Amino acid sequence: MNVLDLGLFNSLQSIQYRTPTYKIDSLITAVEKAYRDLPSITIDKCFWTAQKILERVIACGGDNTYKLPRVSKHHIRNGVLP
Repeated sequence: MNVLDLGLFNSLQSIQYRTPTYKIDSLITAVEKAYRDLPSITIDKCFWTAQKILERVIACGGDNTYKLPRVSKHHIRNGVLP
């Protein structure tokens, strides 16, 4: 289970795509800027989702037949963890 694959890379890529790049150095600079500009709430949501999925995997005994959990992420915005 990788938090980066759950949403962090997608979030970074969507920000990075806003900057046109033509050389590898400008791409690296754009990705670094995207990481700095990424809201911390986005990272929190990715980790919260990973935690909920891991709870489901444990409840299924390590199987992958679970349904994806509904994560009420608005609690994170309000600073309240359920």
